[in-house]
Amino acid sequence: MTKKLDRFGRYLILDHLVDGGMAQIGRARILSEDAVKIVAIKMVRPQFSSDPSFQKMFMDEIKVTFGLSHPNIAQTYDYGMIDDKLFNAIEYVDGKNLKQYSDKLKEMKFIFPLEISLYIISQVCQALSYAHNFSDQLTGKKLNIIHRDISPHNIMITYDGSVKVIDFGIAKANTNTEETKAGTIKGKISYIAPEYLETSSLDHRYDQFAVGITFWELVCGRKLFGGDNELAILKKIQDCKIPLPSSINKKVKPALDEIITKSLARDPNKRFENMEQFNRAIVKYLYENYPDFNQSDLKYFSHQLFKKDIEEDREKMLEFGKMDISPYLQDLKNEVSGGTASTQETNRNGGESLQKEEKRKKEVVLELNSDEKEDQTVSHLRENLQKKLKEAEKLNLEKSKSNSSLSGSNSTGIHSTKSNTTIKEFRPTTKRKNSTPVIIAFIIGILIFYKFPQIKRLVQSFQESEIENIALKEEIDSASNPESINSARSNQEENVTSQKVSVVPTTGKLLLNNYDIFQVIYINNQEVTYNSNGIEFPFGEEFQLRVEQDDKLPFFATITLQEEKEYLSIPELKPSPMGILNSSRDFPDGAKIFINIGDHQIIYSLPIEEKKFPVGEYTGHINIGKNDLLKKVKFSINENTITRITP
Repeated sequence: MTKKLDRFGRYLILDHLVDGGMAQIGRARILSEDAVKIVAIKMVRPQFSSDPSFQKMFMDEIKVTFGLSHPNIAQTYDYGMIDDKLFNAIEYVDGKNLKQYSDKLKEMKFIFPLEISLYIISQVCQALSYAHNFSDQLTGKKLNIIHRDISPHNIMITYDGSVKVIDFGIAKANTNTEETKAGTIKGKISYIAPEYLETSSLDHRYDQFAVGITFWELVCGRKLFGGDNELAILKKIQDCKIPLPSSINKKVKPALDEIITKSLARDPNKRFENMEQFNRAIVKYLYENYPDFNQSDLKYFSHQLFKKDIEEDREKMLEFGKMDISPYLQDLKNEVSGGTASTQETNRNGGESLQKEEKRKKEVVLELNSDEKEDQTVSHLRENLQKKLKEAEKLNLEKSKSNSSLSGSNSTGIHSTKSNTTIKEFRPTTKRKNSTPVIIAFIIGILIFYKFPQIKRLVQSFQESEIENIALKEEIDSASNPESINSARSNQEENVTSQKVSVVPTTGKLLLNNYDIFQVIYINNQEVTYNSNGIEFPFGEEFQLRVEQDDKLPFFATITLQEEKEYLSIPELKPSPMGILNSSRDFPDGAKIFINIGDHQIIYSLPIEEKKFPVGEYTGHINIGKNDLLKKVKFSINENTITRITP
């Protein structure tokens, strides 16, 4: 790399990530001969750096963030002033923010898998629980920190699967020197809580509401409080009518509906007591419904989603790593020793000593506001809110009328709406590898603890059904004598190669070649999640496999496993014109429709809200759930038209 980089004090600026009106944010390398550390650095432009109000806000931010040390919070390392520019250096998060993840999925017409959404929000809850309860280590005083700007923009996800909350720049704490001016909104309007419109007295439950909004949006794949203008958004926030997530995403169960809507209660007293209780509910739901989930799932999800970006950035960083930093190190040494006038800092300060400058660094302050986080003055809204809300009602009257037929409400303000679009979760093709149990270690453990009656009964059962090696049987029998246990232990290592345990497997795994992340896998008409570990089946049983993909004909196969691992290649699915199949909502609970496609049969529960289906003529029957009463059906699917099934 021949390009000359800029040096900013002891930081070598590698590149600029954001060039805003008030500040620049970039990646920087701390200049050192012995070690490498990459940080994110914010450099405020001189005209703002000299503003006393910036200094106060910066000091407030430093007081809040400098002491925080948590795996789910990006740490602040350094701050001060260089070349008349206020700056702070924070932990560089190698990844993207949650908004970028959501936008990428939206482009692909997918949403987050539920288990990924649950995990991300759980990590955010842990970060905020720590911040809300943080105390000064030297005084023991609780700081009562409230982030006040939780949104997808300020939740970072590393490519390795870590979740980090960033930007406590407008956080409220006991250490703040300034109160928020009346009539101003700090934070992004779409993520404020209703109580902000009514009072300036906020507590940690304010952050919980913002996390709840973010959670709802991840699960539903859309904005909760959107509108044509700020006034319309504020009206929706004040009304606080929350559609049940299950009315939009059919994979959401009632228990998850309850968790999300509780965090979004209009009355803060009806929300979770604190972020820890919120997190406990999430974790319980996550592992009850997805017991095999692991953090590495988020890592593989990220790598699949941003594979190209990761590769390009890795190449860029490797180029930075090849460059010769010795000239920059020498320049820094000369500056520190005062041997040269290479820095603007020394000239501008008229030879000011390094000691004075270091003292000055500790007195200066920084506040970085992006375009999205500028204070939005709405004093006219708070002073005369009711009048303006009536204007908003008039502006949105036509929309409200069109939506009223789709929504129903109850006494808690929770609305249940039905979606006309199919929500698809993005699932990567590769996941973590499971470790293989070591049978020999299991046997050694049995030998050591054989004298305990419960273990003895287990071993006897194991002998009868699993162990075929006669020599090993004799050794275990002899081990039943407590005096022979030590002998059995010493002989175990010598005999380990001759011991052959025959555990007859009862299941095998089907591995799919040519699987595409946009394909949906069904086994016996039930959707399943496919990953690199394959799909497990009992031996000898026959299963029907179906592979579907939008705008293509489905693929069918009949599977009977005989081996522990068997492979099946999915052929390239053929494109097909599609129509829409739906049904009346008058079908009773348990009703199903059986549709014949050639020699295969597809089963759907009724009612069907909206389902893409290949163009053609179809026959089948409906089981309405009463004494297995069947009704024969025959229907046509025409391109880009809706075919409706009725009882």
